[in-house]
Amino acid sequence: MNKVERRLNELDGNKEIIVHCKSGVRSANICRFLLKYKCKSVKNLKGGLSEWAKKIDTKISQYR
Repeated sequence: MNKVERRLNELDGNKEIIVHCKSGVRSANICRFLLKYKCKSVKNLKGGLSEWAKKIDTKISQYR
């Protein structure tokens, strides 16, 4: 999260960006930041990687 603001110039604000984290909370905050400052199409992986592992790809391991 701390690196996003410093590396903002590396992102193409015209491309779709999908942000994820373990639970979806931190990535939601980053999405709000990106929409406010540069990017046009930002998506958050709702529920994060934990929900993805439960509902979409049960073969990936979950970390705690």
